Amino acid sequence: MPVERFHFKQFSLRQDRSPLKVGTDGVLLGGWVNVAEGQSALDIGAGCGLIALMLAQRGCYPVTALEIDPGAVDDARENASRSPWDVDVIQADFAQWQPPRKHDLVVSNPPFYNEDLRSPSAARALARHGEGLTVASLIRKAPLMLSTNGRLALVTPVNRREEVEMQAALAGLSPTRLTQVVTAPGKAPRRILWELSMCPSACVKDSLLIGSEEYKTLVSPFYLKLS
Repeated sequence: MPVERFHFKQFSLRQDRSPLKVGTDGVLLGGWVNVAEGQSALDIGAGCGLIALMLAQRGCYPVTALEIDPGAVDDARENASRSPWDVDVIQADFAQWQPPRKHDLVVSNPPFYNEDLRSPSAARALARHGEGLTVASLIRKAPLMLSTNGRLALVTPVNRREEVEMQAALAGLSPTRLTQVVTAPGKAPRRILWELSMCPSACVKDSLLIGSEEYKTLVSPFYLKLS
């Protein structure tokens, strides 16, 4: 039986072995984060490789993807091998992993943020990741992973805002971008896109409405069709 793939404009994703599937959060984060051509990038909790491949498409190089789940690692490696880019996929537990080098950009869409997980298999994956990949551990370890001017980008639910700000302050990171994501006009924000930097500067705050022209500009280089 042929494997079903999630097709983007410049790459496709096999995700049937990955506990966590392609979702709006990952696509938004991969399209929203500031990148510069030639920046080295690291995707933590990479799943099937979505964000890592988005960063590669946008010009980051080299790109490394770190993932603990064996099935997701298999998907990510296959997806990378079928793409136009060289993405290094590493299977490791974030809690035990020691970064061999520093990166200009670290990105994470942690699986413990997915509020829609209901299946037993996804819940098991959530628990496995949750032990070693938490808000605190990710931000605390960021200075070990980032270059002098490096940045950490992540997506969280709105109710984790105070936790992120506190952990960033403890780690010596400064919020430089904060975008609240709104799913429909008149609704309260549900997600926050963050950039935390090693270099202090004023934080640019704004909001993003799913389906707006700004949203379409962010994701149009990737999605084949936009509703």
